[in-house]
Amino acid sequence: MTDHDAFAAYDVKAQSSLYNALYDHPAVLGLLDDISGLRILDAACGTGLYARELLDRGASVTGFDLSQKMLDIAHHRLGHEVELRRHDLNNPLDWAEEGSYDLALMALAIHYLPNPVPALGEPVC
Repeated sequence: MTDHDAFAAYDVKAQSSLYNALYDHPAVLGLLDDISGLRILDAACGTGLYARELLDRGASVTGFDLSQKMLDIAHHRLGHEVELRRHDLNNPLDWAEEGSYDLALMALAIHYLPNPVPALGEPVC
């Protein structure tokens, strides 16, 4: 089990904690206008909580995370509606072509990166 797999317990907390459920989640999603029909990359998607909302709003979603345990939970939550990949955000997104997404979302993950600049410079949108 990796350190990131331990974060799978985050799923329960994220659905009910004041910070996650009542502050971060609504604030991040509140930044989005109509996303129906858009292709969205959910970077460090965790257990799929944001992806579920993005799907419900009509977007097509691809998510990735380092933790296989979190991806397993996301797959259970989302079924085959979302393409899920195991990928380390510290590495280039060599599987995503330039311009292949309309938007990218990365919530609650940037502070885990030792150097976030390369991840933020990925030309996938």
